Amino acid sequence: MKNKEILIKILLMLRSNGINNSEILFSVEKLPPHYYENLLGFYYNYSQNYFDELVRLLKILQYAVTHKKKINNVLISDFKLGWFLAISSLIAKRIYSICSDKKKINDLETIHKFLKITNIYIKKSTNFFDWKNVAPFDLVILFKNYKTIPNNCTNLLDKDGLLFFTKENKDKVSLIMCNKYKKLEKLNINDFLLEENKIL
Repeated sequence: MKNKEILIKILLMLRSNGINNSEILFSVEKLPPHYYENLLGFYYNYSQNYFDELVRLLKILQYAVTHKKKINNVLISDFKLGWFLAISSLIAKRIYSICSDKKKINDLETIHKFLKITNIYIKKSTNFFDWKNVAPFDLVILFKNYKTIPNNCTNLLDKDGLLFFTKENKDKVSLIMCNKYKKLEKLNINDFLLEENKIL
């Protein structure tokens, strides 16, 4: 499949799954199409799991763009696939993240350098508070389940900032959006291709 065909396929699939924000789609277009081919497992009949994750996270980004006119600082904790950092970096001014795997960090930094992306900063850490000195954040995304609301994390948010995380309750998961003042909104997990027994 040629690069142009890959990109058209990706964009059509995203639109059919509710990704319709022009800024988000433009950011997807700006990355080399073969980047998605590798990360989404196109050599393995379009791996559905990877695509579902792409849609899920782009919808979170779309929510954030809809609620905020401008996104400067973004904090992403324990990311899974690196393309979300890259796409986010084309919308936000600065992307901060943590990862416990030094090799994964090095591999991603090599890709970002190749793509000439210079606004992504990753620390080898498991504590998102290691980035507290660059707070406040307009958007915080936590890639893990919490049994209670991570209240301390709201201290890192800008006055109009948003926190997204998954809350676990009796072996079921809810996708939660929260602002600095701890006002919660439970999002429809079906809209995010998320099952009740999965993490973000």
